[in-house]
Order: sequence, then structure tokens, then C-alpha cells
Amino acid sequence: AEVSTPFDRRADETTRRALAWLGSKRDPNRPFLLLVHYFDPHTPYQPPPEFADRFTDPAGSNQATDELLDEIRRYDAEIAFTDQQLGKLLAGFEAASENSRTLVAVVGDHGEGLGDHGAMGHGVHIYEPFVRVPWILRLPDQRAAGSTIAGPVSLVDVLPTLTELAGIAERP
Repeated sequence: AEVSTPFDRRADETTRRALAWLGSKRDPNRPFLLLVHYFDPHTPYQPPPEFADRFTDPAGSNQATDELLDEIRRYDAEIAFTDQQLGKLLAGFEAASENSRTLVAVVGDHGEGLGDHGAMGHGVHIYEPFVRVPWILRLPDQRAAGSTIAGPVSLVDVLPTLTELAGIAERP
């Protein structure tokens, strides 16, 4: 089927839609899965102006060109904007009294080169900046808050981890 609307809307619109669904006339006694896909930060980096103005000197900028520095600033601004929107989404779960039963997973699918190893973007390299991505879990009632896992994990671990935490048996 053809997608009739853009899927790469800004994080604030994505948050608005997710919170509207959370507040909809769904049955509050039934479990739910809400997949929220924040497309920012992703090229083209176009953060809201109030976020773009926050970043002036990215780390490691001593040998970067002005064009690369601008790209890194806009990327950092999109991360900050998305972080703000994720905070609003989590506040929406709290306001809906869903924190005591909601598992939240934040997972990145790739990193960005931003000039590391002479590459921009992502997709063809397996250097550390391209493959090390965030994976953050927030369990209901702050169980295991502040815990970290020292060893490497992979995106293939997301589904079995979530199903185990949710008490859902995997299919053989």
C-alpha cells in the first residue's frame, strides 16, 4: 500500500498524536502497545530555531569546517528537541496514571558519522559512531532505576527483552 502522508513529521507533532491516542476512548483496563517513532534527529537537520540557537561549539570542533560544525550543531539541536518531546510524552503517561503499568523502551536504529572516519550520515560503515545507539528502558514503578548492563547488547535483543518484561510468552 502507498503511504499517503509523510511519516517524517516533527517530534512535537508525533508527541501530540501519541498523547491524543493515549487520551482517547480506549479501554484503560486493556494492555496496549504504543509505538512512537521520532524521526528527528535525521537528515535534513532542521531543528526549531529555539533549539538551533543553543549549540555553538560542538565537542571535537578544533579541526572541523564551518559547514561541518553547522551540521553538528543542527544535529545536536534535533537531539535536544527530541529529548524535550520524549519528556512530554513521559509526562503524558504520568498524567494518564499509566506509569505504574507502562514499560517504555527508547531505542535508536543507527548513529551518525558527522565527519568521523571521513564519513557523514550512516548506512555503510560499522565504526563505533555508526553502530553504538541508545537503548533505554523505563520499567513500571521505577523498578531497577539507574541500572546499567555492562556487556554489549544488540537490537535483536529488543523483542525478547520486552516480551519477557511484559510477561508475554514468545512463539517457538
